[in-house]
Parts: sequence; C-alpha cells; structure tokens
Amino acid sequence: MDIALFFTYDYTLSLWNKSGTLNKELKIYQNLAKKYGINFTIFTYGDDSEFSFENSLHGFKLIPIYSLTKMYKNKLLRFMASFLIPFKIKKYLSEDTIIQQHQLLGSWVTLILKLITGNPLYLRTGYDTYQFSIKENKNLVLKYFFKILTVLSLRYSDIYSVASNSDYKFLKNNFNLKNKKVQIRSNWVDSRGSTSSMREKNRILSVGRLEDQKNYSLLFKELANTSETLTIDIVGTGTKKTELEDLAKEQNVNVNFIGSLENKELLSFYGKYYFFISTSKFEGNPKTILEAMASGCVVIASDIPNHKELIDHRVNGILFDLNNPDLVNLIKEISKNQKLIDDISTKAIKKVESLNSLDVISEKYFLDYKSLI
Repeated sequence: MDIALFFTYDYTLSLWNKSGTLNKELKIYQNLAKKYGINFTIFTYGDDSEFSFENSLHGFKLIPIYSLTKMYKNKLLRFMASFLIPFKIKKYLSEDTIIQQHQLLGSWVTLILKLITGNPLYLRTGYDTYQFSIKENKNLVLKYFFKILTVLSLRYSDIYSVASNSDYKFLKNNFNLKNKKVQIRSNWVDSRGSTSSMREKNRILSVGRLEDQKNYSLLFKELANTSETLTIDIVGTGTKKTELEDLAKEQNVNVNFIGSLENKELLSFYGKYYFFISTSKFEGNPKTILEAMASGCVVIASDIPNHKELIDHRVNGILFDLNNPDLVNLIKEISKNQKLIDDISTKAIKKVESLNSLDVISEKYFLDYKSLI
C-alpha cells in the first residue's frame, strides 16, 4: 500500500523541526509503516535543504516540492504557481497510490492532483480551518477562501476526516453532508501516565501559543496576587508574549514563560505537575489536553464544546465556566482532596489510552486506507 502524504501548504520538515514537533508529527506514519507495511512518500514545501532531515524519516521517500520547481519569494506569486504543482509531480504517483492531505490548507494541490490522476484522496483535518477563521475574526476574503476550500474538499475528497464531534456538527450545520465520507478521527497521543505523588501542587502547567485564543489574560486575572503561593509555567511562543509579561507583573502573578520544547521533553514535563490549566476560548481536538490527561495530570479546562468531548466533569477532569471561573477557589478546593486528584488522574489516563492511543488511531487510519483501495 502506497501513500503520498502532502504537508500543509508552505510547511516543511525544517519548520516542524524548529517547532519541536517533527518526531511527534511523523510518529503515527512510522507506526503505520511498521505495523501495516505501508509505504509513505512525503511531499513537503521545501527545497533541497529538506534532505538534511532524511535520517528522521526512517526510510520514507522524501520529495521536497521546491526541489522540482521554482519557489517564488513573493507569497502571491507562490500561491498562484502552486496550482501548477500537481502537473509537475503527478509522475511520482503510481495508479494505486492514495493521496493524503495533512490539513485543509494546501488541499487545492491535492484536489487537482486527484482530478488529473484519478487517485483516491484522503483529506485529514486536525481542526476546522474555516471555523477558526470565523472565531479569529479573519478578513472576509480569507474566510470566504476557507469556506470554498471546505466545500470543494467535502465534494471531491474520498474521505474527509475531522478530529472531533464538534467539528463534525459544524460541518453538518454549515455544509451539505449527504454521504458517509466524513469520518471522526481524533488526535492521538503516545504517553504513559502515572499517578505519582512526586508532583507539585503549587505549580500549574499550561501549554499553548501566546495568542488571544488561549486566553491567558483570563488566567492571570483569575490568579491575581498569588505570586507567593502559586507559579504558572507556560510552554509556548507567540506574538502576545510582551503583553502577557506586562499583565503578569500588573496582576502580581508568578509566571515562567518557558518557550518551545521538543515534544519528547514536553511529555516528561507533564509528570511534574498535579494541575494543567486551559483557559482557551475555542479549540479543535487539543493534543496538549490529551497529553496532559494521558500523563495523569488533573486537567482544569474551560467548558467549551471541544473540551467537553474530552472531559467528564469531576470524573476525569474539571470544567469551569468562562463567564464565572473562580479559579483560585477551585484550585484550593481540589488541592485539599487527594482522593479526588488520584481518581481523576487514573480515569484520565484510562480514557485517553482507550480512545486516543497511537495504536488505536493507527488502526482507524489503516482501515480508512483499506476502504480506498
């Protein structure tokens, strides 16, 4: 079985490596190759410099698209030229190859490739790009572009996968879903949790980009004047760092901005904390929450729909109302109840292992591939 795996538009192995997610992103494909004998050819939007990462691919064939065609520095020219990419790379696909698009962005390349080759297309999304563009209040042109891209992808892909029930409902409410091609394929984690007592109750972990979506300003305001009793460790980078540093000082909150970590290092980080907090305004199928649960953390998360899919309140995590968080008292209450902490930790680990483990999700992908042959 041969799969041509296409990166998100303009993404490269170098970018994945820089963000610390290279090994993590490739792991499921490595697992599929090892367990089911699948042959992957990876198409990235890089140039010849991508070949320096070949050792990380463990035998996968690598084709950097801009080692075959000119890469324009101007973004508009590069975008326009990308519509010709399928015609230049079609010779690298056999008639039995399954085309897989890693995210919606870039799907015009694989849609055209499918139409000119007749090969089946598996379009995988980790979050709904169109829905995010609405919530992030992107400009009208960009929102319309993502909407049209979603319409075309739903129509012409053979399988279109979403990562959550919430994303499926959004598509159902906003687009005409007449067939069974849309599948729910949650994100996976590869972490083994522990309910170890060697965790700190006076330190809180949060992971995510330093952007408005993650709503760190709410967290700092909720934990105002706790610098003597609590420390917040935040893993992530973003454009709001300076603004958040100033707000932390203003609110008298002790915050460590740790920056980016390799995923392997991050996975070992979770085990140092009892509490993981997410104040996000919206999410897809958040990997960081899944990783925290799998690592045995007590996840305290905003009660948005996508969090509710993962967390049963006071069973395998804690949900709070964004309009009335009361986080200080909530943390104090939970900290005093070790039995509740241990119960939540154990059940969080079990839930993620049963629904989101690497092997469970790999099997679902494999069965999807088989249905396309």
